[in-house]
Amino acid sequence: MDLATFFGDEGIDVFSWVAIEDLPDADRASVLEFFPAARSMIVFGREVPIPVYRMPQREKTREMLRTAESLDNTAVRLAGRLDAEQIPARPVPLYLPVRIVDGRVQGSSG
Repeated sequence: MDLATFFGDEGIDVFSWVAIEDLPDADRASVLEFFPAARSMIVFGREVPIPVYRMPQREKTREMLRTAESLDNTAVRLAGRLDAEQIPARPVPLYLPVRIVDGRVQGSSG
C-alpha cells in the first residue's frame, strides 16, 4: 500500500510508520496491550487551521469535532485497506473511550 498516496487523498498533513521494536518500552507496552499482534504502528495528523482557534467557543468546538471525526474515519479506512491487503490492522480512536459520529460525541462500547 502506498501510504503517501493514501494520506494525500485523505488530506493528511503528516504521517509516520514505526516498527514496534523501535518504540520506547512504555509506548510499546501500550500498543501491545491494545493490539497484541502489532508489528508496527502508523501515526498521522492534520493541522487545525489557525482561524479555527479564533472562532467563538461553540463554533471552535464544532470544527474540532469535525476534525476529530475526520481523523477517526481516516483511521477506519486505513485499517480496512490494510486488512484487505492481508495486513492485520486496528484503528485507534482519537478520543478514547469515546467516538464521534455526525459531530456528536458518544461513549464507545469496545
